[in-house]
Amino acid sequence: MSKSNTSHPEGSLKPNVASEPGIDWSLVEEVRLAIANGELSIDPDRLAQKIIELETAIEKSSPKL
Repeated sequence: MSKSNTSHPEGSLKPNVASEPGIDWSLVEEVRLAIANGELSIDPDRLAQKIIELETAIEKSSPKL
């Protein structure tokens, strides 16, 4: 694992993103550690469906050129 993956996540982000009030860095770290330790499983089908839903919502809300 590279140093950037083990350092605090705020350090690898641009300053304006790292200071976002809506980001719960303790939760980010908890999830990162769970993934690294193999304790968090991800359902690829569910993830793919959520990405499709997000892309569809973005497309519907985008102004047509």
